Amino acid sequence: VEALVRWEHSTRGLVSPGDFIPLAEETGQIVALGKQILYKACRDMVELQSAGFRDCKVAVNVSPIQIRKEGFRETVQEALTRSGLSPEALELEV
Repeated sequence: VEALVRWEHSTRGLVSPGDFIPLAEETGQIVALGKQILYKACRDMVELQSAGFRDCKVAVNVSPIQIRKEGFRETVQEALTRSGLSPEALELEV
């Protein structure tokens, strides 16, 4: 399973990541956005596993900016701990 993010804009409708991720990277918001995406993806995968999809993994795209940011490893660990997701069920894609 791949976690895909979309922005639902009030007047433009669904905006694809190609349109807003570069802006998030330029403004420094990508770290906070990426953290929220990671947390939600982990929680959602636990729900899927609880519904019987036990062998599923979730792939989450991360920005190189996130990876270089101090504390990235701790952010990933916290997302896993809070959600209860096994580390083996999470794949990070750059």
